[in-house]
Amino acid sequence: MPVVNDSGGQTVPTPPATSGEVGRDQFQDAAGGMSAALTYSIIGAPNGTFGYVILSDGKLLIRQTNLPGQSGVEGCRSKADAEKLAAFVVKKIQKGEMPPTVTTDELEQLDLLP
Repeated sequence: MPVVNDSGGQTVPTPPATSGEVGRDQFQDAAGGMSAALTYSIIGAPNGTFGYVILSDGKLLIRQTNLPGQSGVEGCRSKADAEKLAAFVVKKIQKGEMPPTVTTDELEQLDLLP
């Protein structure tokens, strides 16, 4: 399995691409041009939940295993929910929001809160 190094120097496995679990998009640079390919993969998280990794040109950009801004260590309830959240975060990055924060209101709008 391919691996990438996160910012702490740890090796993080990158799950293999499977149907419905990987999205590709382009990262828009500050000048409005397309500069880096963004991909996301769904990963396992604590207690049978799901998170995601976002890669920029194959390099780890974000590793999220819990619901952003929420207490606890659990992620999304399903792979579909994790994919919905990862795609939402990719869109925020494309709009230039870095780091891409996700509010409780946005989680509610996406129907991702338990």
